[in-house]
Amino acid sequence: MVAMLKAHIREFSSKNSGGRVFGNERGGQIVASTYSRVWREARPFAMTPDRVDSLMAAVPYDLRHAGVSLGLRSTRDPALIAERAGHSVEIMMSTYSWVLDDQDKAANKAIEDALGDSPEG
Repeated sequence: MVAMLKAHIREFSSKNSGGRVFGNERGGQIVASTYSRVWREARPFAMTPDRVDSLMAAVPYDLRHAGVSLGLRSTRDPALIAERAGHSVEIMMSTYSWVLDDQDKAANKAIEDALGDSPEG
C-alpha cells in the first residue's frame, strides 16, 4: 500500500495540488459529489449482485461507521476507539452506545468471575 501511494504521489503530484495527495482531473480539489459518484460506480465491482442494491455500505461514510462500531465491539474500550476516531468519549457513547448493548451478559459474567461469584467457581 505504501509503495502504491508513493508511486501515485510521484506520478500525479504537482505544484498546483495544494498539498493534496489526490485531486480531480485538473489537479484541483475533489468535491464530495465526486466521492459519491465513484462510490456508486464501484459498488457493482466490489459487491455481490444481491448486495449492490442493498443499504450495505450505501455511502462512503458507512465504512467509518462500521470501523468505529467494530473497534468498539471488539475492544469494549470507548476511550481508545474515541481517540482513534477523533471523537470525545461523550460523543462516542452518545452515537455508538448501542454497539455495547448486547455485551451485558458477557460483562456481568466477567465481573462475577473477577469477584469469584460465578456459578462455576
